[in-house]
Parts: sequence; C-alpha cells; structure tokens
Amino acid sequence: MSCSKFPALVIATGLFCWTYAAFAEDGVARDGVVSRLAVKPKTLRNGKPEEVGISPERLGRVGKLLRREVGENSKVAPGAVLLVARKGIVVLHEPFGFHRLTPAKEPMDVNHVFGLASITKPVVTAISLMILLEEGYLRLDDKIAKFIPEFGCNGKEEITVRQVLTHCSGLDNHPVIYRRLPKRTGADRKSRLRAICESKPTHKPDTRFIYTCCGYTLLGAVVEKLSGMPLNRFAGERIFTPLGMKTAKTNRDGNSGMSCSARDLAVFAQTMLNGGVYGDARILGPSTVQAMISRQARVDGVDYGLGWYKISSTPNHRSQYGGDITGIDSFGHAGWSGVVLWVDPDLELVIVFLTNHGEHEDGAPQGVREIMPRICNVVVSSIVEE
Repeated sequence: MSCSKFPALVIATGLFCWTYAAFAEDGVARDGVVSRLAVKPKTLRNGKPEEVGISPERLGRVGKLLRREVGENSKVAPGAVLLVARKGIVVLHEPFGFHRLTPAKEPMDVNHVFGLASITKPVVTAISLMILLEEGYLRLDDKIAKFIPEFGCNGKEEITVRQVLTHCSGLDNHPVIYRRLPKRTGADRKSRLRAICESKPTHKPDTRFIYTCCGYTLLGAVVEKLSGMPLNRFAGERIFTPLGMKTAKTNRDGNSGMSCSARDLAVFAQTMLNGGVYGDARILGPSTVQAMISRQARVDGVDYGLGWYKISSTPNHRSQYGGDITGIDSFGHAGWSGVVLWVDPDLELVIVFLTNHGEHEDGAPQGVREIMPRICNVVVSSIVEE
C-alpha cells in the first residue's frame, strides 16, 4: 500500500490547523485529519482542574479506580504514577501502591524513575530521525540500505525509513534475535544488528502491520550513522537536555532503554502539543510534529504515525490504549514494562500512566492494557468546559 502524501498548512484564528491528506495509488484520499496545536506554547505548571474546564469531582473517579486496581497482588502492578495535564496545567500527579514489596513495603513515590521500554521508539528514535530529516540528512522514503548497506540483501533492498517507522516494512520481530542473543554490551548490539541485516522479511512491505522491535534497533543505527555519535548521546544533547528532562536517559538500542519520571515524560508530551517547542528550546518544527502525529499508514486495521499509534476507526484496535471517547487525532505509545503515554491534541490533554509491572513481572502487561482505556475514559469525561 505505497502512497504519496500532500500536507497543506492552514492558519486559523487562535490555532494552527494542518490538513494532512494521504492518497493511495487510485487517488482516493485515505485520510483527512485536521489537528490543532496551540499557537502559544505552554510550559507545565501545577494548577487546579477548574482552571482548564475539568470537574474535580469527576476527575476524582480516576483516583478511586487506581486505588482499587493498583497494589499488592494487583493484576495491573504493585505501584504506579498517574499524571494528567490539560492546556499546560498539571491537574493530577499522584502515586499509587508500592515501589517495593520486599523486604519491606515501600510506597510509590511521585518522582520515581520508570523504565519506558518501547516508548523509547517514538521519544528517542523517531524524534532523532526527524531532527536529522529537518537538517537534510535523509528523507522518509529513502531506502534503509542507503545508510546501512549490509541491510540490502535477502529481499530487504527496497525497504524504506517510512516503512520501518510505521511497522509496515515486512520485517518480523525475529524472536531469535531478541531472545537468544545477549542484549547488554556494545558487542552484543553489533551481533543483533548483524542478525537483523542477515534476516529475511516475512511479508512484502505495506501489506501487513507487524510490530517489530528489530526495525527500531535498525533505525537507531541509522541515527548513529548519520549523526556520527551514539544514539544515547544524540538524544541527550538534542532532546533531553534542551527540554530540561533531568531524569531522562537512554541507551543505544533504538527499540527500548529509555527511563524517566512521569513529569519529564509529560514535558516531552507538552512539547509535541506545542509543535516541537518547550520554553526557549525548539527540537522540531511544527510541520514535522504534525507529520509525526498524522496517520502515515493503515494496515491490518491499525493506524500509525511516524513512531506513534493513532486512535483507529477500527473497533478492534480503537480501545487498545486511548479508550472510547478520546479524539480521532489522539496518539500515544506503550511499553512492555507497563507504561503508557496518551495525548489528545484537540483537548490539549496529556495522560501519563507509568507502572512498575516490569520490575516485578516478566510477562506481558495485560492488566495495564486493560485498565488504560478505562483511565482515558474517566479523564476525558471529566472535561466539562472548553
């Protein structure tokens, strides 16, 4: 399902509005998204729900929900932190449950630093690629083999940066690469990259949505090749430090490895709502941000931007994280460690839900997947005024 995309910029009173239409080969528009990003960028500050049209009583229901669902013997996680911000005002930032259960119970702290697992993909790897795109180093439809020549074999010669970003490249997740090879050292990373380059795709590009960690490890290598520096250093210098994300750090993997507090992740989310700027620091231009959060692919009923899940019009996928009543332009991502970030541009809403599931369990965070849509429903329904 190869396609070309034609962005058009429209300036409306009080808002930046972008119409981002994607046309398939038959010329039929696949998307007609009109999103809005605030003209006046905002920096986060603590405030009262009433300041931004949120009912305190209705918002209080989310606290009741999490006090029931999070804690010792919970199906969700022993502990969690929830942050809700609207229009730059943090209206809820609360810990739930326990940071540690043994040898003695230790309550969760609001400033706890969580492993973000696959939220690394959009926040570190996709953003880094788009920074390099803005500087003229690459285009989205460049072939990966242009930058990593050894990747161009075994049927992968035509796979593009865009296709890997949207998980539509035809690459499988290749468990052999991630389960049998060690992950910790630089040498092990080289072994994984070599295995990815030697692998064969399981499908033709743009025919299946296959969420793949291997692809983002590959994209991390592209960032390093073009920037001439390790991915973790690039992210630190071009993303974390400019935005003042003091708890944030990452590794070189591209797929997973970032960690930070809920507040710092909310700063990043607000930067996206601001069109790429936070305070005096601009990391991306607004048109680039809009391209990232617009639908770039729909395959197998999954809508995906450049690094971000979109709310899908397909019922089976709509409720995975964003709930049932968030806006059609909302976007976000989740991580295996039990963490979710969801953002609604039309409501200027940020929801950060970070748990320590991954610190206590090895399995999939099914409880987090189940509760996050309910959290979104409660939070969005607490908004009673524009």
